[in-house]
Amino acid sequence: MTFSRDQKNNFYQETKENIFSLLMETGQVFIGFVIMLIITNGNPSGWIITLSVVVGMGFVFLRESKRWQKKQKKLLIEKINTQDNSIKNLNSVNLTDVNLRRVNLRKVNLRRADLTGADLTGADLTNADLTGADLIFTYLDNAKLTGAKLSGSYLYLAKLYGADLTEANLIEANLTDADLTGADLTSAHLIGTNLTGVNLTGADLTGADLTGADLTDADLTRVNVNNATFGQNFGINLELQRDLQVRGARFRIFPENKAKMKSSIRSLVKVGWAKLIYKYFVKLKLKFAHLTKV
Repeated sequence: MTFSRDQKNNFYQETKENIFSLLMETGQVFIGFVIMLIITNGNPSGWIITLSVVVGMGFVFLRESKRWQKKQKKLLIEKINTQDNSIKNLNSVNLTDVNLRRVNLRKVNLRRADLTGADLTGADLTNADLTGADLIFTYLDNAKLTGAKLSGSYLYLAKLYGADLTEANLIEANLTDADLTGADLTSAHLIGTNLTGVNLTGADLTGADLTGADLTDADLTRVNVNNATFGQNFGINLELQRDLQVRGARFRIFPENKAKMKSSIRSLVKVGWAKLIYKYFVKLKLKFAHLTKV
């Protein structure tokens, strides 16, 4: 059986890391044992020795567990970067601060995955399931997220410059202070989405549904809102609403709002009729008073 140079290098590196880790753990356990002897003046009781052994074993177990998790994470990243088609389920996986630039994660299950600080620049996440995922400060510039499921996900301070989010599901997602400059959100579902402080400069929201979305302090400069649907939004005053309507946006009127409008109209009508009747009787009264004087 022959090994390639890369395999030999990997084996050597892994062996080196294992030996170094073993020496570190042995040294730390030994230091702890010495401290225990100093504290007990070289005459520890049986329960102190037992406690020291248990603590030492627990320490070694925790370090080895952490090292194993780190190794598994590294192997997973290598599999993803080699475009391994067997990877379909990454549910709740921890991929914080990893480099996954331009990887193919089409249709992959990433529900509740932790991708905080990860670099997914140019990645293909078409139809991927990122429901409830942590994407805080994640780099998704020019990423392809067409049809991706991002409902309930956390995209706080995420970088989505030029990202393709066509028909993406972002219902009730949190995109506070995210950068969506030039992003394509055509027909995206943004119902109840938190878009506080989001930069949407030059983004395309054609046909998107933003009903109930929070747009407080959002930058809507040069945004294409043709046929986009708004309604019950925080952060949209009357002036901005008129501007968006001029640009082709539609604003929904909900049943409760319709009821309020009808009630207001009825009130106005009643007030109007009351005023007319009042004026009529005042005129009659004045006319009658004038006739009696004569």
